[in-house]
Amino acid sequence: MIFWLLETNIDSMFDWRKTEDTINSFPNFKTKLKGENDEEFDIHFLALFSEREDAVPIMLNHGWPGIVSRHLQTSSLIKNLL
Repeated sequence: MIFWLLETNIDSMFDWRKTEDTINSFPNFKTKLKGENDEEFDIHFLALFSEREDAVPIMLNHGWPGIVSRHLQTSSLIKNLL
């Protein structure tokens, strides 16, 4: 048995509500895409939109397995520049 796990207070290590608030501070969208053989799948994405006509589009992707939280810090920096 791994005893250090019993002594670890996971609640003090990770604040899900803070992460959830950060994710929800960005506009969230869902859409369906068609893959090979016309199979459909849902994707969820966050988007930031600039009002500048000369804005350059940027796409941050993550692979599988991966999570959107790996891009939250970068997205927050970009959001503050808009």
